[in-house]
Amino acid sequence: MLSEFGLGFGFWRLRRQCGLLALAFSLFSVRGSGQMIDRPGGTITAQLPGTQPVVTLHQLRAPCKARTEIENAKKAYARKDVAGAYRHLSQALQDYPHYSVALTVRAILELSDRQVESAAADLQGAIDSDPEYGMPYVLLGSLRNDSRRYDEALLVLGRADQLLPTAWQTHFETARALAGNQDYEGALREVTRALRRIPGAESAENLALVHLWRASVLLQLKDLPAAGSEYEATLRVAPSGEFATYSRDALAQLRESTAR
Repeated sequence: MLSEFGLGFGFWRLRRQCGLLALAFSLFSVRGSGQMIDRPGGTITAQLPGTQPVVTLHQLRAPCKARTEIENAKKAYARKDVAGAYRHLSQALQDYPHYSVALTVRAILELSDRQVESAAADLQGAIDSDPEYGMPYVLLGSLRNDSRRYDEALLVLGRADQLLPTAWQTHFETARALAGNQDYEGALREVTRALRRIPGAESAENLALVHLWRASVLLQLKDLPAAGSEYEATLRVAPSGEFATYSRDALAQLRESTAR
């Protein structure tokens, strides 16, 4: 029972619908612009939910033309002109070498193209050039989780938590790393923090993801009633789609198991 509904399902299958790119765009920020970013499926605020926009010294030094190229890249992506977005980001990096925002946005595009190594290099470059910018730490921590380098993920995410203490994504990725190290009590603590800090305006997919992942952790702790409650919460938030199908199947098997 537990092996069938354990963390092996976790992020690997769910990311097809709500994966790292969706997480990345929910974190996306053009620092100092205070604007919105368009993405397939809607428009999101250009800052982390629950945080105040923070402009680092590195970003304050960026010339206006480099910031304009970031905006142009955003608009190109909204038109589904990915090649154009890459061109504008390359120009931004010519105008302002090692520009952390340009490197981070390029990493997001590279992740959508499955260029994981290039994305990781750009995220590390963003961190090296702008250590006070929180977003690349979260994304790099997620990539470290994907490659099962959980101790490295925890180091990166520890810094992310210092920079972005109210961001639910940091706690979600920390829960993944702790679960990877089989610290399920710690994982439950962190995924619960993620659930408490996720804003009401967050997408239903992201909220359902956190509920469903919390259910997986509770199963590892053999708390079947609580896991069932999380599956029910997933269905309330996202009554259709892959999350709902999985949750219904899991609930049915949980009830069958407890009825024996």
